[in-house]
Amino acid sequence: MLTEIQQEIETHLPGLGAWQGQGLGIGVFGMIVNGLVQLSRLAEGLSEVGSYKTVLQRLKRWLKNDRLDWERLSDEWIRWVWSAYGGRRAVRLVDETKLGERFGVMLVSLAYGGRALPLIWRCYRANSAADYPAQGQVLLPSQAGIEG
Repeated sequence: MLTEIQQEIETHLPGLGAWQGQGLGIGVFGMIVNGLVQLSRLAEGLSEVGSYKTVLQRLKRWLKNDRLDWERLSDEWIRWVWSAYGGRRAVRLVDETKLGERFGVMLVSLAYGGRALPLIWRCYRANSAADYPAQGQVLLPSQAGIEG
């Protein structure tokens, strides 16, 4: 299953290099297998990929990789998900959550199978007008090419 996921990523996210795609594939595989997104939990459930410490380090390195073009990756991800979803009526979810006084997260998701599939998000310092996403809740989805 990991190999198939990595092939799909290679096909639909051409902006990633081979190692970048492999790192994303491991993370996605972990999310599918474990149903969780917390890095330590992903690493716990991926013993077939490597030891806990090795997998955790790989995931952390992938997320900290300065060479990842997050804007391009976001655009490719959204195009992939939206095209795979097809012409059915889509329900777009927009959520903004503040995590204490530290930071906020604005998230646009696609409602799918009783779950929310994340499409695009912005993190910012909580209660800071200067750091608040310029697009706001209304324009963030359209910036990502998500209509309706």
